[in-house]
Amino acid sequence: MPGRTGTAARLALAAALLAASGCAHVHTGAAIKEPHDDPTKVNIALLDHGSYPDQRQPPLGTVRSELGGSEVEAQRMATNVALPTQVSPELTDPFPQFTGIITRGQGLRELVSDEVASAAEANHYVTGFNTERAGAIGSAPARLLSSAVFRFATPEDASAAATAMSAAPDSALMRQSAPATIVPIPAHPATLAWLYQVDGGFNISAYTAHGPYVFYQYAGSKASIDAAAALVGATVDVQGPLIDGFAATPVDKLTTLPIDPTGLLARTVPAKQASVNAVAVYTPHAALHFEPNLDAAQKMYTALGIDAVAVYRTWVYQTKDAAAATAGMGQLLAATVASPQSYVPTPGVPGLPQARCYTRNGDPDSRYLCMATADRYLFKVTAAQDVDARQAISAQYLMLTAPK
Repeated sequence: MPGRTGTAARLALAAALLAASGCAHVHTGAAIKEPHDDPTKVNIALLDHGSYPDQRQPPLGTVRSELGGSEVEAQRMATNVALPTQVSPELTDPFPQFTGIITRGQGLRELVSDEVASAAEANHYVTGFNTERAGAIGSAPARLLSSAVFRFATPEDASAAATAMSAAPDSALMRQSAPATIVPIPAHPATLAWLYQVDGGFNISAYTAHGPYVFYQYAGSKASIDAAAALVGATVDVQGPLIDGFAATPVDKLTTLPIDPTGLLARTVPAKQASVNAVAVYTPHAALHFEPNLDAAQKMYTALGIDAVAVYRTWVYQTKDAAAATAGMGQLLAATVASPQSYVPTPGVPGLPQARCYTRNGDPDSRYLCMATADRYLFKVTAAQDVDARQAISAQYLMLTAPK
């Protein structure tokens, strides 16, 4: 199994050192701590990483296919996709189902209808990224915003795609809505938009060509058509300058993109099955799209000087220094879960005194949560089983502290 050799070496070294110092005795392979051992120090002999690796992986190299290149390009694009809070500050409530990379095929069809997706693909769709949030201002009716940036091969393709996508029927919405009607977006005559009245609200589906990109918004308001239209217009205003700053990879160079340019992903615990949004190292702005508690996460990122976030089986936050990582333990729970009060502390991780573990009712796949630090890194994992969470967090500590 991966990592067994590294663990065996660590166990042997730890046992030899402990025996030489008279601090512990080793029986049948298990380290037994003496009362005088320092409980604040990591004891790697006690760390159980299960079948997870305990050594950093070899360099991950470049992508292996055009699809892989489009996924990495979308990860890069996320840095230049506007957070909904940049459009309207109350849009903080997460809707994670459609947040993330939008690939050709099934990924695109999960966000828009088959007809709209086919229109995009017929005009040389390359890749895309979608983000979404909801919220309300005081007692005002709720609003929601799903905002995507779709990339096409050329500006001409994007222009044709915006026209074709807006003309394609959105069958899912049409089944729920009164007949859709064309709606103008103030100050944005080039935006092609349709109004759907669904569940007592006013929902607009809009397409705007912008260079080689199409901006797609699904904006809703319980208040009025004007409020939904204003949300679309504000999104286009914010998104345009942001994406203009993106250094797009030429389409014929997508297969040359490195998977792990920072090297941090090779030091992050891998997953047996990873979503399209994992296997990535995101910039702080890009990672914020996925954070459930956006306000608290933004404050944590700033306070800790976080400059990279690796997402794989675990999440690894690279902070400015070890002191920041240690201080961040007090913020991580509140910053990275939607309802921190729903988590109850449980026993920590043997051998890793800085670790903190929690449990909650709710989503069975993330019932257990553990977090810890290693040098300048703050990291966390969720799991359906408590032993799995503890093993993954132990493996993450070992991978981050493994010799080069």
